[in-house]
Amino acid sequence: FSIKTSYTFLEGNAPFLFLCLTYYPQILRTSQIFKETYIFGKEKVMINKVKLGVMVLLAVFALVYVSEVRAVEVEKGTKVAGTWAAQGTWTGTGSWSDTWTIKQKGKKITGSGSGYDFKGKVKGTKITFKISSGCYPTYTGTVSNNKMSGTMECEDHSYSGTWSATKTTDAPESSGASAAGPGE
Repeated sequence: FSIKTSYTFLEGNAPFLFLCLTYYPQILRTSQIFKETYIFGKEKVMINKVKLGVMVLLAVFALVYVSEVRAVEVEKGTKVAGTWAAQGTWTGTGSWSDTWTIKQKGKKITGSGSGYDFKGKVKGTKITFKISSGCYPTYTGTVSNNKMSGTMECEDHSYSGTWSATKTTDAPESSGASAAGPGE
């Protein structure tokens, strides 16, 4: 679980968790009734069965809710539209920095930097895009809140490196240097 996922789970399921915590003592009291009605030798077995049943029931409900939260996250997708301060290092050729402007429609993204455009997709927290100039590098990575990072590689595999970006605004704006590839 990430902190965001845990928070979303708690936020969306607060009534469920409240009910579980509220009624758990009553379920335990019910097990005390069973204890009093059974013969001495069987009372511990019955209590343990009731407690085990309650724990299994709560675990099943928790798993169902967690899977629903994950399904909503994947369906909702990660929002990357906006302006990003990007930087990276091409192995053996040096570093670069740029400002990316990204637009998003569902899972598809389009963007631009200084003198180049790119297209790609976001699926869950994974991002992939390809720049349409220079050595035509493909960028792959992960997105977490307002940060993303990963690796990049030229189409002909001549160069590779790492990159990272931090979201600066949700409003599209652009300026910067060249992430299109070494010597571009």
